[in-house]
Amino acid sequence: MQQFINNIMNSASKYTVWDFAFFKTALLTLGIIIGAQFSKLFKKLAPLLWIIYILCYIWIAYKTFVEYWED
Repeated sequence: MQQFINNIMNSASKYTVWDFAFFKTALLTLGIIIGAQFSKLFKKLAPLLWIIYILCYIWIAYKTFVEYWED
């Protein structure tokens, strides 16, 4: 488990500005999706928000576990 955490930290230390932008976008979008349960305005945008969140999450997962991963 410690090796896994070290690999994650090592991968995250290599993030570029764009990687952090996608990460923050993913978190922001997820927050809006959760908050949308309380607002009619965002409920209409829910499918688009889910798409944005999933794409950003896939980007960060790829960068973390494939591109920057060191064994």
